[in-house]
Amino acid sequence: MNKILYHFHLFNMIASDQGQQLQLQSICMTLHITIVDINDNIPQFSSTNYTYYLFSDLPRDTIFGQVYAFDLDSADNLIYSIDPNPYVKINRYTGHLRLKSNLYHMIDQNINITVKVFDGLHINYTWIYIYIIRFIEIQEPILLREPAYDIIINQSSSIGTIVTNVYHHLQILESSIDFIDIIHEENPMPFSIDQQ
Repeated sequence: MNKILYHFHLFNMIASDQGQQLQLQSICMTLHITIVDINDNIPQFSSTNYTYYLFSDLPRDTIFGQVYAFDLDSADNLIYSIDPNPYVKINRYTGHLRLKSNLYHMIDQNINITVKVFDGLHINYTWIYIYIIRFIEIQEPILLREPAYDIIINQSSSIGTIVTNVYHHLQILESSIDFIDIIHEENPMPFSIDQQ
């Protein structure tokens, strides 16, 4: 019965004394059979472990993730819990993870926590790995010495010719730049920038 897909069945039963006139000597009744599921499946997590990278400036009570488990039994009443710790708490019904405290003092450290799910009979476990990374503050704007620069290009230059090195020409450090782009309005631009 454990493999039956339908939990409700309807049968029509006919009783007869095998007389000459069957329709007059028979009785029909309906039998309802309800199959009650039992709690025989262990809940399973959607992942064997969960990894999070958190900035050290996240405020207390921030929801930063969720663990999720499922149960093949029809009564899917799962309860989540985690090991006692000073950093993370879990919603016992939804699996959402929330910070209990600030993480300023945890920069470049790791937090490992065991999560438990319980279906009323069976227990299963997964693990949370949290890596605290330093918050990188927004850089100061890049100030150029001149508002405009001129470059003279030979008309016979072939495609792929390097006409200038932006970093050297503008005297800026490569490590301070994330992205450079050419902004133009109407005319097709015959140039491109190699981000390297």
